[in-house]
Amino acid sequence: MSKLDNKIEARHRNLFDVLNAQKYTVDYFQREYSWGEKHIEELVTDLTSAFLNEYTVGDSREQGENYNNYYLGPFVVSSKDGKRSIIDGQQRLTSLTLFLIYLHNLQKELKYEEKIESMIFLRVTWQQIIQYSS
Repeated sequence: MSKLDNKIEARHRNLFDVLNAQKYTVDYFQREYSWGEKHIEELVTDLTSAFLNEYTVGDSREQGENYNNYYLGPFVVSSKDGKRSIIDGQQRLTSLTLFLIYLHNLQKELKYEEKIESMIFLRVTWQQIIQYSS
């Protein structure tokens, strides 16, 4: 095995970059998804609190770009043969993905004309608030 095969690289990235056009696998040795209502409530409460600590009624998207980041903790991903496997952070990443799917479906169901990012205050803010190290 070469030194490059064992390379560990840490980067700060936002959730948009993590999920945008990316596919991940979950190896068989990973535990099953087990987050319950308590975990989801904590995540949503933390995200909401972080946003509301920064937000002032009337803030523009440009102002949202300067909000503080929200750290989600590390996501550890292994790349091999073009496949990306989640080693650590599976529960958080899955929960965030399910939450975004829920918001997307809610928007369609309620037939809002506005895009989902408008419903989540400031799209740019969420992309910048939700940071992690990979």
